[in-house]
Amino acid sequence: MRNLIRLLTLAALATFFALPAFAQEAAAPAAANPCEEAARGEMYTKYYELKGKKDAKGQPDADAQKQAYGIGQEYLTKYASCNDTYSKAVQKFVTQYGDAVRKVGNVAELNDALYVKKDYAKAFQVGNQVIAADPENLSLLIQLGYAGYNAQSQKPSVTTYSPTALGYAKKAIEMLEAGKTPSEWVLFKTKDEALAYLNFAVGEYMIKADPAGAVPYYLKSLSMETPVKTTAPAYARLAAAYQVGQYDPLQKEFTAKFGGKPETEESKFALNNLNQVMDRVIDAYARAVNLAGSDPKMAEDKKVWLEALTGFYKFRNNDSTTGLDAFIASATSKPLPAPFTPQPYVPAPTPAPSTGGTASDSGDTGSGNGNGAMNATTATAPAATAPAQSTTAAKPKTATKKP
Repeated sequence: MRNLIRLLTLAALATFFALPAFAQEAAAPAAANPCEEAARGEMYTKYYELKGKKDAKGQPDADAQKQAYGIGQEYLTKYASCNDTYSKAVQKFVTQYGDAVRKVGNVAELNDALYVKKDYAKAFQVGNQVIAADPENLSLLIQLGYAGYNAQSQKPSVTTYSPTALGYAKKAIEMLEAGKTPSEWVLFKTKDEALAYLNFAVGEYMIKADPAGAVPYYLKSLSMETPVKTTAPAYARLAAAYQVGQYDPLQKEFTAKFGGKPETEESKFALNNLNQVMDRVIDAYARAVNLAGSDPKMAEDKKVWLEALTGFYKFRNNDSTTGLDAFIASATSKPLPAPFTPQPYVPAPTPAPSTGGTASDSGDTGSGNGNGAMNATTATAPAATAPAQSTTAAKPKTATKKP
């Protein structure tokens, strides 16, 4: 009897503990699969019809696309667990449409900042984000690559964005020279125009920190048949880059090493280097003066350029200005001189005894009338100075042209 009671007690306990599980199973009928709901199919059909709707011109209907985008977002939220072909198709459309909407919004915001409000802080904030997501966006690289120059040309000058713009401009130049074309021409109309202005901008970004490095960019910008080529201040900037980047260091070195000493083959070689750079300074200033003409807006700058030009020209021509007017008048009819790289002096080997012949020094001494007073023991070249040019007139005439 005791065992029976004990057995019944155990059975009751077993039944007691089993009841909740049994009751739980009975209370939870098998859940329906949301991916198989009829409502899902209906929502997808509505989305699909709107996405494919055309307007009167046979183009995708903008309002219908916008509705399809909203339904697509709802679809992906409600049926997030349904990772099938239909969900992937909706996800692709929603992603592309969202990217397009953001792009249109960014472009509108960027255009407003760059060309309406001149808000360069906003322009670079938005532009940097777009380029981070799309590093090969050539159209935007061109615009921001030049925008930094427009910013630093303001009064007062803003150079905050110049380092970033320098990187964008160089990349844009590289892409253009490689044959790539922007999706749309926004600021400039042609490849050559974009290259000319971008190279000039790079020169402007570099002239203070690396004036010698800026020279090739100025020369490239002035070698193309664009408005830059006929812009007087651009040549003044080239002259300044030559003067500060090459002439001044060579002049200081020459004075320190050879000043007051007898002429030697090495001093003659160094003087020839100095003369070749000086000739390029003279040529660039002559072009600036020529192109300034009688434009009253450039009268003050022209006076500064002519003063610098006259000093260098007289030094190269026995302290005379004879022929200067003719030189200026013909300046733009000649090709730009190629860039000059000063060469180190290499002593000639000691010649073996010979029965005849003499050595002679040859080299380009510049603007046409010889070295004049430039004897290595007595010559005093024009002092190393700050660039003889205007700090406010460096912008090409069409630099602010906007679409």
